[in-house]
Amino acid sequence: MAKLKDVAEKAGVSISTASIVLNGKADRQRIAPATSRKILQVAGKLGYLKNVRSRTTKQRISDVIAIAFPIAETHTQTTDFWLNIVFGANNEATKKNQNTFIIPMQDNPEETIEHLIRYYHEGRIDAAILPGKIAHLFKAPPEFPIVFIGPTSARIAPHLKISFKHAYFEAIKHIIKKKRTKLLWIEQEQSTLSIERFNTLRDFAEMHNLKISKIELGVYNTETILKDEGLNKISDACEKHLTTISEHDVVFCYNDIIACGLLKAAQKNGYNIPSSFSIVGFDNLCSRFTSPRLATIDHKIVEMGAKAVNLIMRMTNSNNFNMDEWRTTTEHVDGELILGETL
Repeated sequence: MAKLKDVAEKAGVSISTASIVLNGKADRQRIAPATSRKILQVAGKLGYLKNVRSRTTKQRISDVIAIAFPIAETHTQTTDFWLNIVFGANNEATKKNQNTFIIPMQDNPEETIEHLIRYYHEGRIDAAILPGKIAHLFKAPPEFPIVFIGPTSARIAPHLKISFKHAYFEAIKHIIKKKRTKLLWIEQEQSTLSIERFNTLRDFAEMHNLKISKIELGVYNTETILKDEGLNKISDACEKHLTTISEHDVVFCYNDIIACGLLKAAQKNGYNIPSSFSIVGFDNLCSRFTSPRLATIDHKIVEMGAKAVNLIMRMTNSNNFNMDEWRTTTEHVDGELILGETL
């Protein structure tokens, strides 16, 4: 087990300085903040203290923000989403002189949560960015700054989500200009998010006396975007509904993989897009790879990652941070309509 002498040597300070910091007297003895942080970091890494946080009032010790996200064996839309979150967060963290610590989650989010809480107490990380879908599992101390990304019903911490209202409003305006009136919504299966998107689109349509129908494909586990298997499942499902689909002017798809599958099925069966009917996706993950180029909603994922870091910086700038003051905070990132060539 590490001793005080080991901590002092590793941190490059005297034993007396290390003792002052580890006994919570750094401010009183005017120890430089950078020195205090280094000593606390070393103490945590060496296991000298199980709870470094108890020895300081400073919110930031390590200047490290953890980002935990789900990862699968195959490349999926969820993987793409979180890689873009990481990219945006890492860039913004660098600008703020912060570091990021990436933690891929697989089948056991509870284990990842346990690690995060331990790392926080040990002073290895100062805050964390997490998927909203695991919020109900998170039992963190109220002084631990966390931000959730994506929908969540557990209001235990601030969360960020995309607002697609403006993008859908712009899409409806574009449709009206082109005098198109018959709208269709296609989803794989009904979910909380698909209901929210459909209701938003329907409300804007009805404001302009437009009706929108719905088709649920009933195809599951099709997140794979870089392999043909998922796309082929969607394409085959769309092909079965092509007669009904072609009776509409504009087809809004829950995500880009549905839109790509529909485009593939339509072209295979001799339909010309957008002359036969228009297609609008959601995600902006594959627009540049399709011909014609897919119209879609870009949900500004990179910007969302940067915004998560900025929210954390606001939280950790206070030495008296308490999650109770932040737990109901919801911030939005506005999506953008990418017109493409299929609308």
